[in-house]
Amino acid sequence: MSLTTEQLEDLLEKIQGRIFIANRDGSLCSILTKIGWQDLLDDPGDDFGKVTSYPTGKIIVIGASSVKKEHLLGIAKGFGISKNRFEFIDFEEAKTFNYGKLQYNGVYRVVLAGPIPHKTTGTGDSSSAIVAMEKGLGFPRVVRLRSSNELKITKQSFKEGLSSLLSEGFLQAV
Repeated sequence: MSLTTEQLEDLLEKIQGRIFIANRDGSLCSILTKIGWQDLLDDPGDDFGKVTSYPTGKIIVIGASSVKKEHLLGIAKGFGISKNRFEFIDFEEAKTFNYGKLQYNGVYRVVLAGPIPHKTTGTGDSSSAIVAMEKGLGFPRVVRLRSSNELKITKQSFKEGLSSLLSEGFLQAV
């Protein structure tokens, strides 16, 4: 199907109007990504694909853990990080977790990732949710927690992940 010049001009005018509205209401990045125009966001000279989050933002821990949540929160407390900043998603919950809620959401600062199922909902063509978040626009930073070179949430990997983020200034104790 080919449009006439007049039809094309009308269509472009409608698209332009919707883009202006999306820009005003904060949904532009999401819309461009959904229609496959995320390359328009990749210009290093602008911040279209960037999401403002703060060093005091939420920390989400996703995956199977060999450590109880209370012990991990105790480690965080030792670093001066409030337990209220954490959300925990275990292995089973990770299968159906809505990863889209993290995209373009400045509330979340970082994802600490342990072992999760390879097949999860909403990850598109990616091999896992972790890869989808790492490669997708508008997601919080992802830190893979490792022990013996495999994904594993242990006291030590959790401690190292938080320590590293704090020392580089990406996270702030609060």
